[in-house]
Amino acid sequence: MSSAPHLLRLAAIVTLLVPVCFVPLRALASDNVSNTPNNVSVLPLVIEGRQIPGLGGQSLLGLTAFRCAAGKTTPVVFQVDEINPQNRVVSGDALPEVSADEQPGLIDDNDQIVFMQRDLGERCGEEQLGRARGKLVELEASGGSFKDKAYLYVLSAERGHVPSSTAVRFDKSRQNISTPAYDMAYSIEHPHMISSFVLHELRGRENKNVLDRMKVRMVAKALGALVQLHMTEEEIGGTLLSARAGPVRVVRELKLDVQPVPGLKIPAKVRFLNYERLFQAEVEFQIPKAAALFVSSLDLFLAMDYIDARGVRISTSGLPQGAVVDGRTAAMEKQFDLGDKRWFLLTGEGINHVAVLHMEEGLNLRPTARFSDGEGEEFAWPPERVPGGLPQIGYGLLGWQDLEARWYAFAIDIGMLPSFPEGGGDGFSNTITKKPLVRATLRGDDAAGESN
Repeated sequence: MSSAPHLLRLAAIVTLLVPVCFVPLRALASDNVSNTPNNVSVLPLVIEGRQIPGLGGQSLLGLTAFRCAAGKTTPVVFQVDEINPQNRVVSGDALPEVSADEQPGLIDDNDQIVFMQRDLGERCGEEQLGRARGKLVELEASGGSFKDKAYLYVLSAERGHVPSSTAVRFDKSRQNISTPAYDMAYSIEHPHMISSFVLHELRGRENKNVLDRMKVRMVAKALGALVQLHMTEEEIGGTLLSARAGPVRVVRELKLDVQPVPGLKIPAKVRFLNYERLFQAEVEFQIPKAAALFVSSLDLFLAMDYIDARGVRISTSGLPQGAVVDGRTAAMEKQFDLGDKRWFLLTGEGINHVAVLHMEEGLNLRPTARFSDGEGEEFAWPPERVPGGLPQIGYGLLGWQDLEARWYAFAIDIGMLPSFPEGGGDGFSNTITKKPLVRATLRGDDAAGESN
């Protein structure tokens, strides 16, 4: 799939845990340089090997990262993902179709080093840097969500250090991911489906599963409108290629085979990334031939169907005042305006969740909101374990029959913030969309290069 577009950074899937220095994340957040710590606190900073001069060919096991704040150096947590020529992350438990990295155990151009943006600090002084022994790289981040320049330092020496803790934990046998903010489990039988979602901050339901299911539904019409076909997530062929945890994130890579109508097969790659307070679903799919040859209309719906989220307010850029989920606003299902920013914001009862849809340029689908708030079979969208939606929230991507035959990409980010997002849904959407500029400079006696 090397010909597929990668505008949405659909690259890193299985995580390689590398030895690093670690300081508890909550201690680091208090010294954050950024003036927007709430939005930034959940977001990663992903740097490719080609962006860091002097580290090419260095051992992953010799890396350490640190920052400076209040005149002190503090080690920070990070992880390295080795990316193979097919743009997939390599792990020890990958299936044979996930080929090895070009330089196993060594940093090459497409490998990724993953930090958290909240861990950036001040610029270190020459005296502090003078104590480092090895190849030392200064990372300077600016723009995006950073109102001031912020810095991290990567040191390559004979050996690194093992972190004492992690932000996420992964139970491979149960396909369960645990963080301080949530627990998320994936279905063993259908690995592309989320089977449970526990929100530790949802008042009164801190330890209860609040998700009926994640819905992936396709609706096709053929022969004009004479024939209407439906596909559910249970009818999609999904294979888990690999999954592994690191100290910063858990990444799962899957391949899907979608056949909404006979003769039209849509292969797809899906990547799920779980951070401490961020969930990302990244999708690449191929339209192998003009879909209009088979159908007169083809629409995709992606939704999270909650068992009980009463008391939570949902809003969008098109309906910023929002509506309270109370089981009595079912008429809004066809009236909820997504707006031009393509985000949903769920607030109240202790949670602050923002979901943002990203579509690559050229993916000419019509995004719309999918929202229902009611009980009873008339509001159900089977299959369901618990009929009715309280609420059912998601996106519709309409007009697949008009797509040209090629690869496309889209992604959905869900931030689970510790408090109300600065600037609301627009503020978080802007933060996650506008990537910071990162400049890497080799420091010390080995200084010989700079990269943007």
